[in-house]
Amino acid sequence: MDKLPEIILFDLDGTLIDNSDAVVDAYYTGLERYNYPPKDRDYIASLAGLSSIETAKQLDVKEKDYGKIDAHFWEYFHKYADHPDSMPIVFEKVRETLIFLRDKNIKMAIVTSNEASIAKKLLKKVNLLDFFDAIIGAEMVKNKKPHIEPIELAFNKMGVDFDKYNDNNIEKYWLVGDTASDVGAAKNAGIRSISIPQPHTYKSAINEEPDILIDSMVEFYRHILSNFN
Repeated sequence: MDKLPEIILFDLDGTLIDNSDAVVDAYYTGLERYNYPPKDRDYIASLAGLSSIETAKQLDVKEKDYGKIDAHFWEYFHKYADHPDSMPIVFEKVRETLIFLRDKNIKMAIVTSNEASIAKKLLKKVNLLDFFDAIIGAEMVKNKKPHIEPIELAFNKMGVDFDKYNDNNIEKYWLVGDTASDVGAAKNAGIRSISIPQPHTYKSAINEEPDILIDSMVEFYRHILSNFN
């Protein structure tokens, strides 16, 4: 990376904020509610980045109950986002990173597998919402990451005529995320993939061969500070 891009897309959950316990709880209680045997919490966490339907498949839910698990997940997460005492953890140096990029006039957007309404509530709780020019959630697209559709929509919302076949895109546009779906989406769109995986997403993320692999948001902040300040 020899220059800052025009736009950076960020995943939310697991990249900027940590609400992994709430995600696991949503699925764990869903299994319990519909009389499925419990699954190991670490295994549930390892499914990060999959849609709720795909997660239900991996949790050995019967096809007739996919919709029930999906509905339970979103019901749980809406309650979590609305609860006054729920507060996601902001990863170290996230705020400093966003301030630095904003001061460099970099446009930023969220592209998340969460719903946009939930993402906005969580970002507002931790005072990060105003950094972003667009919030793209799962309910806004037909095809979720790793499909290109959420990325194209993000650029459209920011008034950018995005052409995935433009060879300059990899330098002009970055996607920063923690899962294999994030890496896959960036590759499908022809933009730079920067992976900052969590322990439970590390193996699947690196298997997608991201352009840049970074240990943490702290290291990402140090990298852009040392190279672009």
